[in-house]
Amino acid sequence: MKLFDAIRAAGGGKFVAALASKAGITPDEAEEAMRALLPEIGHAIRQTEESGSGAAVVSAAMHDERYARYLEQPDALSEPAAVTDGERVLEDVLDDDERGQLIRRVAAAIGPNEEEVRDMLPLVATLAMAALGEKLRDPSPEVPWFGTRPGDRFEAPLLNALTALFEQDEDQPRSR
Repeated sequence: MKLFDAIRAAGGGKFVAALASKAGITPDEAEEAMRALLPEIGHAIRQTEESGSGAAVVSAAMHDERYARYLEQPDALSEPAAVTDGERVLEDVLDDDERGQLIRRVAAAIGPNEEEVRDMLPLVATLAMAALGEKLRDPSPEVPWFGTRPGDRFEAPLLNALTALFEQDEDQPRSR
């Protein structure tokens, strides 16, 4: 199951509605934005992990059970802490230039303006960490055991599995 599907299933549509409300866009636009942002966030997380310098920070965030509440209590996404937690993730995986480029790319691809994408980005990052943490706490054939224990180092098998979780489904629309 891809992270988008895990997030959607956990919230029963409430996450998309919360994103839409936060950005002032329709639920369809919010869903499209989340589909576009998740692979980009996954790519940034992978790059951070591969760099070695940010691996410990990203690993700690993935294992931080504080993020679990966002999947367990969809209303928690409307709390200021949800934005703060997402900003923390984004600071670890994207510099300001990369963040600006991501926002422009997604806004150009799906239609909402850059400010709307900027409003959604930290919340999508929060949801991504919540879903990743859930996947890592509940190992499955999609995510190998290696790297799921706190003392393990992240290596190619886990990174490949995590990257696959962020990818978009091929049959889903990517842009307007």
